[in-house]
Amino acid sequence: MYIQLKDISKSFQRRQILHQINFGVKEGSLTALLGPSGSGKTTILRILAGLEPATSGSVAVAGQVVDELTPQARGIGFVFQNYALFRYLTVYDNIAFGLRTQHWSLRQIKQRVAELLQLTDLTALAQQYPEQLSGGQKQRVAFARAIAPNPKVLLLDEPFAALDTQIRRELRVWLKQLIHRVGITSIFVTHDHEEAMETADEIVVINQGRIEQIGTPMTIYNQPTSRFVAQFIGQSSMLQAPHLQGFALPAQQDFRAYIRPEQVQVFKRNESQPLAVALEQATVISSTFSGAVVSVKLKWHAQTLLANRSPAQPPLFNGEKVVLFIQQALIFTTECSELQRNQQLAAAYAL
Repeated sequence: MYIQLKDISKSFQRRQILHQINFGVKEGSLTALLGPSGSGKTTILRILAGLEPATSGSVAVAGQVVDELTPQARGIGFVFQNYALFRYLTVYDNIAFGLRTQHWSLRQIKQRVAELLQLTDLTALAQQYPEQLSGGQKQRVAFARAIAPNPKVLLLDEPFAALDTQIRRELRVWLKQLIHRVGITSIFVTHDHEEAMETADEIVVINQGRIEQIGTPMTIYNQPTSRFVAQFIGQSSMLQAPHLQGFALPAQQDFRAYIRPEQVQVFKRNESQPLAVALEQATVISSTFSGAVVSVKLKWHAQTLLANRSPAQPPLFNGEKVVLFIQQALIFTTECSELQRNQQLAAAYAL
């Protein structure tokens, strides 16, 4: 691993903020630290950057332990949430700032800044000042400034938090493509699971100073290993010991089932209903159009179940009796978790 955190713990005023954090980051990859506010994500980033000491444990970059090195000596670039651009410097001079402090020659500075202006599509804005830029443009300047001195690692703290939804989506794609093109090993902090899943190669899920799970976005979403991850990543219904048709349920009665809305098919009573042997009866609580899908809330065996339905299908009405088919569920017991597919669906595909 290019970056390695080993047994990192952090205490502050007798409060334990981080508990034995262990994970590695592959060279050239983009990793997300994902978790709710106060989970310890930014503290990990600051320890990596050398802006804050760990109470115990060690950090290695490119095989070198950097615990005793200053932030400047670690070869790490940092992009802050609020951009931290110099208001009275142009875009060009903001990007060049770190190169001048490192005593690059004038020719080298001109060449490197021109290269980064082109890379970040900022050439036409080189002589503009930060107050003349949009939020997305400021973020690109901050990114260019951070990678200008060719750091070993790039750290980004909630890099899209100050931007509106559309710009955030555009910049996520831009950032991922650019980081892979440049080949710089990068870690970013976010509390937005969609942002992490759209942008990261790997996700480290953190809760209350502990790592809950590490994996690719697809693995984290489809195979969460803890109840926290199952609820925090994406949307799901948590059901207490439900009677699920077509599933091999535990004998014990304290298990829980987590079901994603996209794994629930809802049918009106007069619609074609496949696999009738595994259908369930439910009542519509609400049906909300949200663009690509209709979000349906159902009352089912005195519990609430969420489902998605296509806007092209006939509308559902509050209080309407419907039938549903559950394709997949994540079953948690006190000992383990198991992702189960409805056996009737598996049998139908086997035919």
